[in-house]
Amino acid sequence: MKSVALASQINKVLRETVTHFIPFSSFFDLHLFQLKNWVCTLHAVMEPELLSFHKTLTNSDVKRNCELSNKARYLPPSNGVLIVRDVDGIPYRFRAPKRRSGRRSLTQDWKAFAVAKELKVGQKIRMYRLGHGNEYVMEGAVQLFGKVIGWRRL
Repeated sequence: MKSVALASQINKVLRETVTHFIPFSSFFDLHLFQLKNWVCTLHAVMEPELLSFHKTLTNSDVKRNCELSNKARYLPPSNGVLIVRDVDGIPYRFRAPKRRSGRRSLTQDWKAFAVAKELKVGQKIRMYRLGHGNEYVMEGAVQLFGKVIGWRRL
């Protein structure tokens, strides 16, 4: 849904900008130019967001390490680093080592992240990988009367 709204906004801006400032020999040339620029702009602005995991935080998640289920995807190898950028652009470096049980948990800067973002027990979070690298974003649920009404970037 976000991609459709963003694509429509980009198309509108391009249409207004292109038609006022660049002369074209034909209507077809104008639309071809708009299409090429729209695709380039869309590729540059939008990175594919891949849902890595979502969960409801527990007491140990908030106070120690964030335990992940075996369903968590798009994580780096066990010794790899995840870089989670918050809404202000501040990077937090997490590690997600595998335990003997095969489960993983977020360690290293997780506790600092949880304190800085004032994460609480029972709060719902989700993490997305951006593109094909090791950069991620984290979102927290916005709740009203116990129902999730939206998500905000942490």
